[in-house]
Amino acid sequence: MALAAPVLVGAAGLAIDVSRWESTKLGMQTAADQASLAAGIAAQLGANATTEARAVAAQNGFVHGVAGATVVVSQPPSSGPHAGDAKAVEVVISRPGTGTISAALLATPPTITARAVSLPNAEPQGGLCLLATATSGTAISHSGNATVAANGCNIYSNSADNASSINLSGDARMTGYDIRIVGRRQLSGSAVMTATNALVQNTTATADPYAARTIPAYSGCHQNGISVGNARTFSASGSTPYVFCNGLSISGNSAVVTLNPGVYVINQGSLSISGGARLVGTGGVTVILTGPSGTNNVGSISHSGGTLQVTAPATGPTRGIALWIDGRAPSSAVSISGNGTLALTGALYAPSSVISWSGSGMVVTDTGCLQVIGRQYSISGNFSMRGNCGAVGGEHPPGSIRAAATMLKE
Repeated sequence: MALAAPVLVGAAGLAIDVSRWESTKLGMQTAADQASLAAGIAAQLGANATTEARAVAAQNGFVHGVAGATVVVSQPPSSGPHAGDAKAVEVVISRPGTGTISAALLATPPTITARAVSLPNAEPQGGLCLLATATSGTAISHSGNATVAANGCNIYSNSADNASSINLSGDARMTGYDIRIVGRRQLSGSAVMTATNALVQNTTATADPYAARTIPAYSGCHQNGISVGNARTFSASGSTPYVFCNGLSISGNSAVVTLNPGVYVINQGSLSISGGARLVGTGGVTVILTGPSGTNNVGSISHSGGTLQVTAPATGPTRGIALWIDGRAPSSAVSISGNGTLALTGALYAPSSVISWSGSGMVVTDTGCLQVIGRQYSISGNFSMRGNCGAVGGEHPPGSIRAAATMLKE
């Protein structure tokens, strides 16, 4: 019996440690559940999901980096039923177990881990879809029988014109979650404006969420005045922009320009896409029109047929922006017409430009993200937008997004 006593004492002590670990595991799972729910809300609002998750975990006694604890956030998860789902937020909390008797019996303590995955139960509402930065005159003119649909997101006009800040005529239709107008709207004919949440007139101006961004430094010319009628691929080098001097023109059914991930600058020239041509830049691409002085030597964008498909980068100085016309260029314009396809994931950012939208072209929004920022708009064609651009680093005016409730899925 004397020899068995230490064994019995050790077994009893180990049982106490195991009970303590099980209690820690329960508390850790609660922390992971709460952290995942909070991180899911933060992600919808464009906030830092990791910061939010770690703050909630700390409130529950698990401080990242203290006592061996780690709180890791992944969006999307890399494993499990929701692996690859961009809307899913995974939180994994780990910490070494502590004990008394077990420390003498085990070479290394066990690692206690808890995991939780949350998903929003609906799309977030609000956020920026269309912003007119003009402060006077008619900022948005929408005519004919076309429909502008800001699906679950907001339309803003900063013009203080009390007669016609937004002018809808004919059979035009405009819908948005919030429609906020510094001046007042004007409707004529059978035009209809519908805000599913709030239509607000004579309100304050909306800040441009990208205004603080600066165009990355560039130099030299990789191409000069190039016109493409066949298949070509161009590749930026790391964070160094690839430079097209004096414009880029793509035309004809055989023309397919592929831009590998990176930043592409069109220096003192325009971007033109016509016929059945295609410009495809996915995996994180920004196309910028600018010039050395950033004023009247900046070109315009003309898309009159074919396909313009660009997915913005999620990180870096151009995150969230797919197409960018230098805001210092008051005479530049964006013209989208004909029967082409515009498939942008991110922002069309041209804060000082007039944007003209006409014809029967199709705007593809399967990606769930298109924002348009321009000075003034002339619209006589259909297009639709969604402002859920968080996955590509998109930005929104403060307080403009209403997050959906999140639910635990794993």
